[in-house]
Amino acid sequence: MGIIQTLTVRQQHAVLLVVSLGAFMVSIDVTIVNISLPSIARSFDIDMGLVSWVVMVYLLVLTGSLTLAGKLGDIKGFRTVFAFGCAIFTLGSLLCGISGTVGQMICFRAVQGIGAAALYAIGPAMITEWLPEKKRGWALGIMITVVSLGVAIGPVLGGFITNYTNWNWIFFVNVPVGIVVLAAVFFLLPIDSSHEASPGFDLPGAVLIFFALLTFLFPINRGLSLGWTSPIITGTLAVSLILWILFIIRQHSCDHPIIDMRIFKNRAFLAGNIVAFLMTLVINGAEFLFPFYFEKVQGLSPHITGLLLAIPAVTLMVTGPVARGIV
Repeated sequence: MGIIQTLTVRQQHAVLLVVSLGAFMVSIDVTIVNISLPSIARSFDIDMGLVSWVVMVYLLVLTGSLTLAGKLGDIKGFRTVFAFGCAIFTLGSLLCGISGTVGQMICFRAVQGIGAAALYAIGPAMITEWLPEKKRGWALGIMITVVSLGVAIGPVLGGFITNYTNWNWIFFVNVPVGIVVLAAVFFLLPIDSSHEASPGFDLPGAVLIFFALLTFLFPINRGLSLGWTSPIITGTLAVSLILWILFIIRQHSCDHPIIDMRIFKNRAFLAGNIVAFLMTLVINGAEFLFPFYFEKVQGLSPHITGLLLAIPAVTLMVTGPVARGIV
Protein backbone atom coordinates (compact mmCIF):
# COMPACT_ATOMS: atom_id res chain seq x y z
CA MET A 1 0.00 0.00 0.00
CA GLY A 2 1.42 3.41 -0.97
CA ILE A 3 1.72 6.36 1.30
CA ILE A 4 -1.19 8.21 -0.38
CA GLN A 5 -3.67 5.62 0.87
CA THR A 6 -2.30 5.66 4.43
CA LEU A 7 -2.32 9.43 5.06
CA THR A 8 -5.22 10.88 6.98
CA VAL A 9 -6.70 14.25 6.06
CA ARG A 10 -4.85 15.78 9.01
CA GLN A 11 -1.55 14.33 7.78
CA GLN A 12 -2.21 15.62 4.27
CA HIS A 13 -2.73 19.11 5.66
CA ALA A 14 0.44 18.71 7.70
CA VAL A 15 2.37 17.92 4.52
CA LEU A 16 0.99 21.04 2.87
CA LEU A 17 1.85 23.13 5.94
CA VAL A 18 5.46 21.96 6.07
CA VAL A 19 6.01 22.34 2.32
CA SER A 20 4.47 25.84 2.36
CA LEU A 21 6.61 26.94 5.32
CA GLY A 22 9.75 25.75 3.54
CA ALA A 23 8.74 27.48 0.29
CA PHE A 24 7.89 30.68 2.19
CA MET A 25 11.30 30.73 3.90
CA VAL A 26 13.19 30.27 0.64
CA SER A 27 11.05 32.72 -1.36
CA ILE A 28 11.58 35.48 1.19
CA ASP A 29 15.33 34.92 0.98
CA VAL A 30 15.27 35.46 -2.79
CA THR A 31 14.16 39.10 -2.41
CA ILE A 32 15.12 40.12 1.12
CA VAL A 33 18.85 40.12 0.33
CA ASN A 34 18.60 42.54 -2.62
CA ILE A 35 17.51 45.40 -0.37
CA SER A 36 20.60 45.01 1.79
CA LEU A 37 23.13 44.79 -1.06
CA PRO A 38 24.11 48.50 -0.85
CA SER A 39 24.64 48.13 2.92
CA ILE A 40 26.65 44.94 2.43
CA ALA A 41 28.78 46.64 -0.24
CA ARG A 42 29.50 49.56 2.11
CA SER A 43 30.24 47.22 5.01
CA PHE A 44 32.85 45.25 3.04
CA ASP A 45 33.97 48.24 0.91
CA ILE A 46 33.36 46.46 -2.40
CA ASP A 47 31.84 47.45 -5.74
CA MET A 48 28.49 46.48 -7.25
CA GLY A 49 30.02 43.82 -9.46
CA LEU A 50 31.53 41.91 -6.55
CA VAL A 51 28.54 42.25 -4.23
CA SER A 52 26.30 40.89 -6.99
CA TRP A 53 27.93 37.50 -6.41
CA VAL A 54 26.12 37.37 -3.07
CA VAL A 55 22.97 36.91 -5.16
CA MET A 56 24.40 35.13 -8.20
CA VAL A 57 26.22 32.33 -6.39
CA TYR A 58 23.04 31.52 -4.47
CA LEU A 59 20.96 31.27 -7.65
CA LEU A 60 23.71 29.45 -9.52
CA VAL A 61 24.10 26.74 -6.88
CA LEU A 62 20.34 26.51 -6.41
CA THR A 63 19.77 25.99 -10.15
CA GLY A 64 22.66 23.58 -10.54
CA SER A 65 21.58 21.44 -7.57
CA LEU A 66 17.86 21.08 -8.34
CA THR A 67 18.13 17.93 -10.45
CA LEU A 68 20.57 16.33 -8.01
CA ALA A 69 18.26 17.10 -5.08
CA GLY A 70 15.33 15.54 -6.93
CA LYS A 71 17.36 12.42 -7.63
CA LEU A 72 18.43 12.14 -3.99
CA GLY A 73 14.78 12.44 -3.00
CA ASP A 74 14.01 9.37 -5.11
CA ILE A 75 16.88 7.42 -3.56
CA LYS A 76 16.90 8.51 0.09
CA GLY A 77 13.26 9.53 0.52
CA PHE A 78 11.54 12.91 0.37
CA ARG A 79 11.35 13.44 4.13
CA THR A 80 15.07 12.84 4.61
CA VAL A 81 16.21 15.13 1.78
CA PHE A 82 13.71 17.86 2.73
CA ALA A 83 14.97 17.79 6.33
CA PHE A 84 18.58 17.86 5.10
CA GLY A 85 17.81 20.85 2.85
CA CYS A 86 16.12 22.73 5.68
CA ALA A 87 19.06 22.12 8.04
CA ILE A 88 21.63 23.17 5.42
CA PHE A 89 19.65 26.30 4.51
CA THR A 90 19.29 27.30 8.17
CA LEU A 91 22.98 26.71 8.88
CA GLY A 92 23.95 28.66 5.76
CA SER A 93 21.76 31.57 6.90
CA LEU A 94 23.45 31.66 10.29
CA LEU A 95 26.92 31.55 8.73
CA CYS A 96 26.02 34.33 6.26
CA GLY A 97 24.92 36.52 9.16
CA ILE A 98 28.26 36.16 10.95
CA SER A 99 30.43 36.46 7.83
CA GLY A 100 33.51 38.60 8.34
CA THR A 101 34.46 38.98 4.68
CA VAL A 102 32.61 39.03 1.39
CA GLY A 103 34.43 35.84 0.40
CA GLN A 104 33.01 34.06 3.41
CA MET A 105 29.53 35.35 2.63
CA ILE A 106 29.71 34.16 -0.98
CA CYS A 107 30.79 30.69 0.18
CA PHE A 108 28.01 30.51 2.77
CA ARG A 109 25.45 31.73 0.23
CA ALA A 110 26.47 28.71 -1.84
CA VAL A 111 25.65 26.56 1.20
CA GLN A 112 22.26 28.27 1.38
CA GLY A 113 21.73 27.51 -2.31
CA ILE A 114 22.25 23.78 -1.73
CA GLY A 115 19.62 23.78 1.01
CA ALA A 116 17.20 25.88 -1.04
CA ALA A 117 17.53 23.47 -3.98
CA ALA A 118 16.44 20.56 -1.79
CA LEU A 119 13.44 22.50 -0.48
CA TYR A 120 12.42 23.69 -3.95
CA ALA A 121 12.82 20.28 -5.58
CA ILE A 122 11.29 18.10 -2.87
CA GLY A 123 8.39 20.31 -1.74
CA PRO A 124 6.23 20.00 -4.90
CA ALA A 125 7.28 16.34 -5.24
CA MET A 126 5.92 15.58 -1.76
CA ILE A 127 2.59 17.17 -2.67
CA THR A 128 2.23 15.19 -5.89
CA GLU A 129 3.43 11.97 -4.26
CA TRP A 130 1.65 12.10 -0.90
CA LEU A 131 -1.64 13.88 -1.60
CA PRO A 132 -4.53 12.32 -3.54
CA GLU A 133 -4.96 13.48 -7.12
CA LYS A 134 -8.07 15.55 -6.42
CA LYS A 135 -6.18 17.67 -3.87
CA ARG A 136 -2.90 18.18 -5.73
CA GLY A 137 -3.97 21.18 -7.82
CA TRP A 138 -5.45 22.88 -4.76
CA ALA A 139 -2.32 22.21 -2.69
CA LEU A 140 0.09 23.37 -5.40
CA GLY A 141 -1.99 26.53 -5.82
CA ILE A 142 -1.66 27.28 -2.11
CA MET A 143 2.08 26.68 -2.24
CA ILE A 144 2.48 29.05 -5.21
CA THR A 145 0.44 31.68 -3.37
CA VAL A 146 2.68 31.32 -0.33
CA VAL A 147 5.77 31.68 -2.55
CA SER A 148 4.33 34.86 -4.09
CA LEU A 149 3.57 36.20 -0.62
CA GLY A 150 7.15 35.56 0.44
CA VAL A 151 8.51 37.33 -2.64
CA ALA A 152 6.28 40.34 -1.84
CA ILE A 153 7.14 40.44 1.87
CA GLY A 154 10.90 40.02 1.32
CA PRO A 155 11.70 43.58 0.16
CA VAL A 156 9.55 45.18 2.86
CA LEU A 157 11.00 43.05 5.65
CA GLY A 158 14.55 43.47 4.33
CA GLY A 159 14.13 47.24 4.14
CA PHE A 160 12.91 47.57 7.72
CA ILE A 161 15.56 45.22 9.09
CA THR A 162 18.38 47.02 7.28
CA ASN A 163 17.06 50.45 8.24
CA TYR A 164 16.49 49.80 11.94
CA THR A 165 19.13 47.13 12.74
CA ASN A 166 21.83 45.99 10.30
CA TRP A 167 22.12 43.72 7.28
CA ASN A 168 23.20 40.69 9.32
CA TRP A 169 19.67 40.23 10.60
CA ILE A 170 18.26 39.55 7.13
CA PHE A 171 20.00 36.19 7.45
CA PHE A 172 19.39 35.64 11.16
CA VAL A 173 15.60 35.82 10.71
CA ASN A 174 15.79 32.55 8.76
CA VAL A 175 17.23 30.67 11.71
CA PRO A 176 14.15 30.45 14.00
CA VAL A 177 11.91 29.81 10.97
CA GLY A 178 14.22 27.06 9.78
CA ILE A 179 14.24 25.44 13.23
CA VAL A 180 10.42 25.47 13.29
CA VAL A 181 10.22 23.92 9.81
CA LEU A 182 12.80 21.28 10.72
CA ALA A 183 10.88 20.35 13.87
CA ALA A 184 7.66 20.16 11.85
CA VAL A 185 9.34 17.79 9.40
CA PHE A 186 10.18 15.28 12.12
CA PHE A 187 6.94 15.62 14.10
CA LEU A 188 4.39 16.00 11.30
CA LEU A 189 5.65 14.35 8.12
CA PRO A 190 5.17 10.60 7.63
CA ILE A 191 8.05 8.22 7.11
CA ASP A 192 8.71 7.65 3.41
CA SER A 193 7.35 4.53 1.81
CA SER A 194 9.63 2.54 -0.47
CA HIS A 195 10.28 4.06 -3.87
CA GLU A 196 10.48 2.23 -7.12
CA ALA A 197 13.78 2.28 -8.94
CA SER A 198 14.18 5.73 -10.44
CA PRO A 199 15.70 6.60 -13.81
CA GLY A 200 19.43 7.21 -14.00
CA PHE A 201 20.85 10.63 -13.22
CA ASP A 202 23.16 12.40 -15.66
CA LEU A 203 25.86 13.51 -13.24
CA PRO A 204 28.37 14.51 -15.98
CA GLY A 205 25.64 16.65 -17.56
CA ALA A 206 24.90 18.33 -14.22
CA VAL A 207 28.60 19.12 -13.72
CA LEU A 208 28.93 20.46 -17.26
CA ILE A 209 25.95 22.82 -17.04
CA PHE A 210 27.03 24.09 -13.61
CA PHE A 211 30.51 25.05 -14.75
CA ALA A 212 29.23 26.29 -18.10
CA LEU A 213 27.02 28.75 -16.22
CA LEU A 214 29.80 29.68 -13.79
CA THR A 215 32.35 30.38 -16.51
CA PHE A 216 29.75 32.43 -18.40
CA LEU A 217 28.62 34.55 -15.46
CA PHE A 218 32.12 35.38 -14.22
CA PRO A 219 33.32 37.24 -17.35
CA ILE A 220 29.93 38.94 -17.80
CA ASN A 221 30.14 40.17 -14.21
CA ARG A 222 33.83 41.14 -14.05
CA GLY A 223 34.45 42.11 -17.68
CA LEU A 224 34.12 45.85 -17.07
CA SER A 225 36.53 45.93 -14.14
CA LEU A 226 39.12 43.49 -15.55
CA GLY A 227 38.80 44.56 -19.19
CA TRP A 228 36.74 42.78 -21.83
CA THR A 229 39.87 41.87 -23.83
CA SER A 230 41.92 40.69 -20.85
CA PRO A 231 43.18 37.08 -21.06
CA ILE A 232 41.18 35.93 -18.03
CA ILE A 233 37.89 37.26 -19.47
CA THR A 234 38.37 35.98 -23.03
CA GLY A 235 39.79 32.70 -21.76
CA THR A 236 36.86 32.11 -19.39
CA LEU A 237 34.36 32.87 -22.14
CA ALA A 238 36.13 30.39 -24.43
CA VAL A 239 35.98 27.72 -21.69
CA SER A 240 32.28 28.46 -21.21
CA LEU A 241 31.59 28.03 -24.92
CA ILE A 242 33.40 24.67 -24.96
CA LEU A 243 31.48 23.49 -21.88
CA TRP A 244 28.13 24.49 -23.42
CA ILE A 245 28.98 22.54 -26.60
CA LEU A 246 30.00 19.50 -24.55
CA PHE A 247 26.79 19.77 -22.51
CA ILE A 248 24.59 19.84 -25.62
CA ILE A 249 26.46 16.87 -27.09
CA ARG A 250 26.06 15.02 -23.79
CA GLN A 251 22.31 15.67 -23.68
CA HIS A 252 21.90 14.24 -27.19
CA SER A 253 23.91 11.10 -26.42
CA CYS A 254 23.00 10.02 -22.85
CA ASP A 255 20.05 7.81 -21.91
CA HIS A 256 18.65 10.07 -19.18
CA PRO A 257 19.46 13.69 -20.13
CA ILE A 258 18.86 16.57 -17.75
CA ILE A 259 17.31 18.49 -20.65
CA ASP A 260 15.71 16.65 -23.53
CA MET A 261 16.76 18.89 -26.41
CA ARG A 262 13.98 17.55 -28.63
CA ILE A 263 11.36 19.53 -26.69
CA PHE A 264 12.78 22.75 -28.12
CA LYS A 265 11.51 21.68 -31.53
CA ASN A 266 8.07 22.60 -30.23
CA ARG A 267 7.71 26.25 -31.25
CA ALA A 268 5.15 27.07 -28.57
CA PHE A 269 7.40 25.62 -25.87
CA LEU A 270 10.46 27.44 -27.24
CA ALA A 271 8.62 30.76 -27.52
CA GLY A 272 7.21 30.43 -24.01
CA ASN A 273 10.64 29.77 -22.55
CA ILE A 274 12.20 32.70 -24.42
CA VAL A 275 9.49 35.03 -23.12
CA ALA A 276 9.90 33.68 -19.57
CA PHE A 277 13.67 34.10 -19.82
CA LEU A 278 13.45 37.71 -21.00
CA MET A 279 10.81 38.59 -18.41
CA THR A 280 12.88 37.08 -15.59
CA LEU A 281 15.99 38.82 -16.90
CA VAL A 282 14.28 42.21 -16.79
CA ILE A 283 12.60 41.71 -13.41
CA ASN A 284 15.63 40.28 -11.61
CA GLY A 285 17.94 42.86 -13.16
CA ALA A 286 15.71 45.67 -11.95
CA GLU A 287 15.42 44.15 -8.47
CA PHE A 288 19.22 44.12 -8.23
CA LEU A 289 19.80 47.67 -9.54
CA PHE A 290 16.89 49.52 -7.93
CA PRO A 291 18.18 49.29 -4.33
CA PHE A 292 21.40 51.01 -5.41
CA TYR A 293 19.51 53.62 -7.42
CA PHE A 294 16.94 54.40 -4.73
CA GLU A 295 19.42 54.46 -1.85
CA LYS A 296 22.57 55.92 -3.44
CA VAL A 297 21.13 58.19 -6.15
CA GLN A 298 17.74 59.17 -4.73
CA GLY A 299 18.89 59.06 -1.10
CA LEU A 300 15.93 57.00 0.09
CA SER A 301 16.09 54.89 3.24
CA PRO A 302 16.16 51.08 2.99
CA HIS A 303 12.63 50.67 4.35
CA ILE A 304 11.16 53.05 1.76
CA THR A 305 13.14 51.21 -0.93
CA GLY A 306 11.69 47.94 0.32
CA LEU A 307 8.15 49.28 0.06
CA LEU A 308 8.78 50.45 -3.51
CA LEU A 309 10.25 47.11 -4.57
CA ALA A 310 7.27 45.25 -3.11
CA ILE A 311 4.92 46.95 -5.60
CA PRO A 312 5.79 44.71 -8.61
CA ALA A 313 5.43 41.53 -6.54
CA VAL A 314 2.07 42.61 -5.14
CA THR A 315 0.92 43.57 -8.64
CA LEU A 316 1.85 40.12 -9.93
CA MET A 317 -0.07 38.50 -7.06
CA VAL A 318 -3.19 40.50 -7.94
CA THR A 319 -3.03 40.24 -11.73
CA GLY A 320 -1.75 36.64 -11.95
CA PRO A 321 -5.10 34.93 -11.28
CA VAL A 322 -6.87 37.40 -13.61
CA ALA A 323 -4.36 36.70 -16.39
CA ARG A 324 -4.80 32.94 -15.99
CA GLY A 325 -8.55 33.39 -16.21
CA ILE A 326 -8.26 35.36 -19.45
CA VAL A 327 -5.92 32.80 -21.00
